[in-house]
Amino acid sequence: MNRSRVSRVLLPALAAGAMLIATPGASAQSSTVIRPPKVSNPSAGKTWLYYITGLGLGAIAVGLTIMPSRRTHQD
Repeated sequence: MNRSRVSRVLLPALAAGAMLIATPGASAQSSTVIRPPKVSNPSAGKTWLYYITGLGLGAIAVGLTIMPSRRTHQD
Protein backbone atom coordinates (compact mmCIF):
# COMPACT_ATOMS: atom_id res chain seq x y z
CA MET A 1 0.00 0.00 0.00
CA ASN A 2 1.55 3.25 -1.11
CA ARG A 3 0.62 6.22 1.08
CA SER A 4 1.38 9.75 0.05
CA ARG A 5 3.78 11.91 2.01
CA VAL A 6 0.96 14.22 3.12
CA SER A 7 -1.01 11.38 4.68
CA ARG A 8 2.11 10.03 6.43
CA VAL A 9 2.61 13.42 8.08
CA LEU A 10 -1.00 14.48 8.47
CA LEU A 11 -2.39 11.42 10.25
CA PRO A 12 0.18 11.37 13.09
CA ALA A 13 -0.19 15.14 13.47
CA LEU A 14 -3.95 14.79 13.78
CA ALA A 15 -3.58 11.97 16.30
CA ALA A 16 -1.14 14.02 18.38
CA GLY A 17 -3.48 17.02 18.28
CA ALA A 18 -6.41 14.91 19.39
CA MET A 19 -4.39 13.54 22.31
CA LEU A 20 -3.33 17.04 23.34
CA ILE A 21 -6.91 18.27 23.25
CA ALA A 22 -8.23 15.31 25.26
CA THR A 23 -5.46 15.31 27.88
CA PRO A 24 -6.40 18.45 29.91
CA GLY A 25 -9.91 17.16 30.54
CA ALA A 26 -8.63 13.82 31.77
CA SER A 27 -5.99 15.34 34.01
CA ALA A 28 -8.48 17.79 35.49
CA GLN A 29 -10.82 14.97 36.37
CA SER A 30 -8.17 12.89 38.06
CA SER A 31 -7.13 15.69 40.45
CA THR A 32 -10.59 16.30 41.88
CA VAL A 33 -11.91 14.51 44.94
CA ILE A 34 -15.10 12.57 44.35
CA ARG A 35 -17.71 13.21 47.01
CA PRO A 36 -21.26 11.94 47.34
CA PRO A 37 -24.01 14.48 46.70
CA LYS A 38 -25.30 16.51 49.62
CA VAL A 39 -28.62 15.30 50.92
CA SER A 40 -31.03 18.04 51.83
CA ASN A 41 -34.12 17.57 53.93
CA PRO A 42 -37.14 17.51 51.62
CA SER A 43 -39.74 20.11 52.43
CA ALA A 44 -43.21 19.03 53.41
CA GLY A 45 -44.63 20.81 50.38
CA LYS A 46 -48.10 22.08 49.98
CA THR A 47 -50.08 18.90 50.54
CA TRP A 48 -53.36 20.76 50.63
CA LEU A 49 -52.68 22.05 47.12
CA TYR A 50 -52.32 18.48 45.85
CA TYR A 51 -55.60 17.48 47.47
CA ILE A 52 -57.46 20.48 46.05
CA THR A 53 -56.04 19.81 42.58
CA GLY A 54 -57.00 16.13 42.78
CA LEU A 55 -60.51 16.93 43.95
CA GLY A 56 -60.92 19.54 41.23
CA LEU A 57 -59.77 17.19 38.48
CA GLY A 58 -61.99 14.44 39.92
CA ALA A 59 -65.00 16.78 39.92
CA ILE A 60 -64.31 17.74 36.30
CA ALA A 61 -64.04 14.07 35.29
CA VAL A 62 -67.32 13.17 37.06
CA GLY A 63 -69.06 16.22 35.59
CA LEU A 64 -67.99 15.34 32.06
CA THR A 65 -69.06 11.74 32.56
CA ILE A 66 -72.61 12.51 33.68
CA MET A 67 -73.16 15.37 31.21
CA PRO A 68 -75.78 14.34 28.66
CA SER A 69 -74.74 14.38 25.04
CA ARG A 70 -76.58 16.49 22.46
CA ARG A 71 -76.54 13.84 19.79
CA THR A 72 -79.96 12.64 18.76
CA HIS A 73 -81.10 9.74 16.65
CA GLN A 74 -80.88 10.70 13.00
CA ASP A 75 -82.31 8.42 10.32
